[in-house]
Amino acid sequence: TLQMETDLQNMFKDKILACGNVLVKIKAGGPLMKNRIKAIQKYIIAIAVFILATALIIGIFFISIRKQVEKNSRDTLMVNVTRQSEHLKEVFDIHFQYLNVVAENLGSKDKLISDANLEILTSLKEKTDMELTSIITPDGISHYANGQEKDVSQREYFQKAIEGNEVLSDPLESSVDHTTRVVLAVPVIKNDKVIGVVAGSYNVTKLSR
Repeated sequence: TLQMETDLQNMFKDKILACGNVLVKIKAGGPLMKNRIKAIQKYIIAIAVFILATALIIGIFFISIRKQVEKNSRDTLMVNVTRQSEHLKEVFDIHFQYLNVVAENLGSKDKLISDANLEILTSLKEKTDMELTSIITPDGISHYANGQEKDVSQREYFQKAIEGNEVLSDPLESSVDHTTRVVLAVPVIKNDKVIGVVAGSYNVTKLSR
């Protein structure tokens, strides 16, 4: 019995010692684990901040690039439009010169409408890019080189040209071939009086091809 009591006491002592050792290890390892957890937390926070900063920088970069591309596109468009406008003006100026030469020639003739004058329209069409050319009498009847006639008295370009103005009409889109044309018209003057109009249509769609 005495031996058993001794054995039990020794066993309890061993258990107590073992528990004490565990407590010592826990106490010893506690701060270390806390430090590791804090280090991991700091690492995660650092990574998160880095990712957010990187995303922000990339976002700002792409926004700047997009704005620059848009600006370059607008600048390029403006340059192209300006060049096309200048080219178009040069083309119209050349054709107005042709029309004015014909108008001056017609103003020196006895008759405004004649076979010889209509032949001049045929020559004008061949030497320029105008598709239809005509001589318009003061009553608004347009006489074409092919012999056809058409009443254009209500057309704005005729009304302005018969008053002595050089006219470029608004663009008109054909419902047949979907091309866009403008009409150039100049007055025919004889003895300081407007006796008619010379006009020609120009297909501006060709310029974009």
